[in-house]
Amino acid sequence: MLSIYCADMAAARYSSDVLQAFYDPIPREERTNLPEPLTPKFHTLYDGFQISQNNFQEWLCVWRMAISERNPNNKDLLRFARENKEKITDLVEQETLRLNSIKVSFGLQVKFSIERNDETQFMEHYFKEDEMHVFKKNEEDLIRQKFDEFIEKAKGEIEHWTEMGSGWAVERIQVAYVNVARYQPLRRGTYLPLPAKLAKKKPIINVQNRDNECLKWSLRAALFPPKNGKDLQRPSKYPVNDSINYEGIDFPTPVKQIEKLEAQNHKLAINVFGWGKDCVIVHHINKNKRMCRG
Repeated sequence: MLSIYCADMAAARYSSDVLQAFYDPIPREERTNLPEPLTPKFHTLYDGFQISQNNFQEWLCVWRMAISERNPNNKDLLRFARENKEKITDLVEQETLRLNSIKVSFGLQVKFSIERNDETQFMEHYFKEDEMHVFKKNEEDLIRQKFDEFIEKAKGEIEHWTEMGSGWAVERIQVAYVNVARYQPLRRGTYLPLPAKLAKKKPIINVQNRDNECLKWSLRAALFPPKNGKDLQRPSKYPVNDSINYEGIDFPTPVKQIEKLEAQNHKLAINVFGWGKDCVIVHHINKNKRMCRG
């Protein structure tokens, strides 16, 4: 499987603008009308869930379940969880059967209300997980455990919020989300030719390095593009002294060290994708929204 690093000193617009609705926090602002996280095209019902896919549908799909206003459990997170845990577990298990190994995060859109000056005001907030979970086939117990942990965390946030005297109360749970991305572990290696489908994408630069420092060459290709735009695959086109701090970084570079590299170089925003079975696979998305501006 081929690994692809996308980096920019100022931006990583390729994916972050699309994904930030799920992977970046939504501020708690009064009477906020949240946009749908992606531009949705709903289809394929599965036990109350609809799937919406975006331009990255080869690797990312979002399962969405609208909660009826008449549902008696739409005000209590624990009752909601008891009612829907098996349904959500089955959905995730079906995705593991379809995709083998997947990354999953859970989300809830909750509407709050408050009485102020004889007027009822409303606010919506999207509760999401900071990290995605990796699930394989036949891991129903682990799926249930991670869903329970998500519900407990969301419940704790709400209780802490109300205990601080905000005055906001849960009006109802509006939408439940299950975000699914195909996942395959990266295999280490040196230069690999681009697959035919990727080779047709002119913006992709595949530097023909002879060492195991693929990440370095990917960063250099992004940060120091040659002015003449020719022979972009040649290592000689890029500076070796790139002023990037690689202290403590291994080569080949495991994905788990990408955040360490970003922390050591605050102007770097790196996204990591893989390619397998003719589709793009997400491995790492930069979390710093401030840095992801084009």
